[in-house]
Amino acid sequence: MQQDTFKFKASLAQKRLWLHEQLEQQSSLYHITTALMLEGELDIPALQQAINDMMARHESFRTDFVYQDDILYQRCHDAVALPLLMTDLSALGEAEQKQRLQQDSLRPFNLLQAPLLRFTLYRCGAECHYLVMVLHHLISDGWSAGITSRELSTCYNARRQGNAPELPELPIQYIDYSEWQHQQSDDPALGESLAWWKQKLAGCEPIALPFDYPRPGRLSPRGKTHCFTLSPQLTGALTALARQNNKTLFTTLLSAFYLLLHRYSGQTDLVVGSTVSGRGQLELEGIIGFFVNTLVYRIELVPSATFAQLQDQVFDTVLSGLEHQQVSFEKLVEAINPKRDLSYSPLFQVMFSFDESGTTGWQFDGVKTTPLTLLGESAKFDLTLSMEKTSPENGIAQLSGAFEYSSDLFDEATIRQIDANFRFLLEEIVQSAHRVLADYQCIDEAEKQWILHEWPRKRVHHPVTQTLHQAFEQQVLQRPHAIALSADNGRFLTYGQLNQRANQLAHYIMEIMQQMEVPAAEAPLIGLCLERDEEMLVSILAVLKAGLAYLPIDTSHAPERIRFYIEDANVQLVIGVPQHQALFELNEVDYLCIDTEKPLFKPCRWITRISPVSRILWPT
Repeated sequence: MQQDTFKFKASLAQKRLWLHEQLEQQSSLYHITTALMLEGELDIPALQQAINDMMARHESFRTDFVYQDDILYQRCHDAVALPLLMTDLSALGEAEQKQRLQQDSLRPFNLLQAPLLRFTLYRCGAECHYLVMVLHHLISDGWSAGITSRELSTCYNARRQGNAPELPELPIQYIDYSEWQHQQSDDPALGESLAWWKQKLAGCEPIALPFDYPRPGRLSPRGKTHCFTLSPQLTGALTALARQNNKTLFTTLLSAFYLLLHRYSGQTDLVVGSTVSGRGQLELEGIIGFFVNTLVYRIELVPSATFAQLQDQVFDTVLSGLEHQQVSFEKLVEAINPKRDLSYSPLFQVMFSFDESGTTGWQFDGVKTTPLTLLGESAKFDLTLSMEKTSPENGIAQLSGAFEYSSDLFDEATIRQIDANFRFLLEEIVQSAHRVLADYQCIDEAEKQWILHEWPRKRVHHPVTQTLHQAFEQQVLQRPHAIALSADNGRFLTYGQLNQRANQLAHYIMEIMQQMEVPAAEAPLIGLCLERDEEMLVSILAVLKAGLAYLPIDTSHAPERIRFYIEDANVQLVIGVPQHQALFELNEVDYLCIDTEKPLFKPCRWITRISPVSRILWPT
């Protein structure tokens, strides 16, 4: 029998996710998976009837997608069957059973054919089953999974008693929301919020974490997940700390995560993504669909501030973001229009999420339900920290978490270390939230002793096939946004920034050499009269890139000694700062004052020359 089909424009979030799916075909990246152990006498026919009830109730469960005339449409079918898949695993051991569940949960969907969800029941004993529900993110979100668990339980319990389920009538369906969203594009309030976001996120840089592997030209969805659980005592202490400072547990944990990211990257300008339900209207609370929105929280962490002050800053940042959450992430990316790069997700690469609901929603009469964790094999971002607060049967709440990470960038051992540092940091924070951020250790005594005594003993031998500046440029290519230099004043330079400044100064030095009409074969040494700061490192790299050698000059030496250095080494150009310029007036050398002449440096291409000599040192 021919079924009716209705076609509507896909929502903005659906369009963006669909485009991602086209890049990563046959991927489980956007699966939302829930797994349960069911112990007791399960009424399988009642479970199938309950699934049928859910399919009839929610249009999203009967929706698939079609791309026509450069427009993505969602098609809602009048009726779609969803049989409960059944498999007998009773002959397998427990480890093999869970491995089978894991494999089946990764099986991709055909986005052109509804339904984009499935329920699989695995028999593993006489009165023991596993139930695995997999929803595609295009038709659902985390909130939707919660709705499904509660309503499916209600339907099952009713059907088990031979009754029709009694659920409140839905005021609208997801396609109504999608149509409304397209109509809001000209709302003046939306334009004001969009302008706020553009100003807030202008010039933001990726967080340069210490990766184990160079970032590839295109980041694959391959990933892994590392789980951990905090003790009830630490959970209670964190909850009490949030309450004492009139903050939420979400912003308290996010503050700790910002501090961890700062300690790992050395950066103070930190950008983290986080999700909100996107269900600002009461009518949307019971609807299944892809409503979730992503907000981008940017802070300027002050190392001299206390953790309590960081809590205040993060709390205010989150509140401000929530005030402008009506701007979809898709509209924000379109407006900011960041440089397209397949190795980076737009605007942020680190995500944080928190679920404080504390309940799964699954309640089948006569059956004990126990949640199972199935670890995914994909990652949407460089690093995601997901935390949730659960209430076990004994009533004692516990915080658990999971680090989802890109396998292209991280080893498992590194993530385990990040996890250990995060948990140790949380212990430090609850002991004293009024310490200066720079004073938190993040590492326990055992790791500290290993760094101080074991790490220095390790020796790595590198074949000498590159010059120093060529080896540096190799790092620039592999890790352009990683921190290359961090100063005591909180300033830092990434490899890309340091390389750009060195290239500019190298070209400027070469222009001076040309003006001096110095033959290339007789190129003089370049004197460096600088403090041990970023300018010293920039200048050393610049001199080497220009194919020259440098002579470091210590201003604590007597003027006569300095004059001897200059004359004996035939130094004709000195790079320095204004306060040392008078030392060289009697030597008749050109003095490049790096502070005053920096505005003359021009953007330029990379430069790499090789000199047989890199530096000259005089014995004191």
